[in-house]
Amino acid sequence: SPGMVLDIQFAVFAVCCVLNIPVECVTYDRYNHGLSEIPQDIPLDVTSINLNKNSIRSIGANAFSKFTDLQQLNLNQNGIIMIHDDAFSGLQRLETLLLDGNGLQKVPKL
Repeated sequence: SPGMVLDIQFAVFAVCCVLNIPVECVTYDRYNHGLSEIPQDIPLDVTSINLNKNSIRSIGANAFSKFTDLQQLNLNQNGIIMIHDDAFSGLQRLETLLLDGNGLQKVPKL
């Protein structure tokens, strides 16, 4: 399935980070942590965020905008029903955005 392919890409990216293969990255992983909102302790220089399998129902304006180095964002399986149009503004380096398993009625502006 397409979600599985993207999850594999995310895993490969994370492995490169762990093995110190020349990929400048800072990974923030809160997979299945029961979160209901975007955590406040995400480092500003983060390049990869995994918030898969939590309970984040909405994403507000500029929720990720301060993470200007962000390349990978996994928000799969959160039950998200609303994403503000400006949630991802300023993310010039974002390459992968995963949103499978949510209840979105409209796709946010990127």
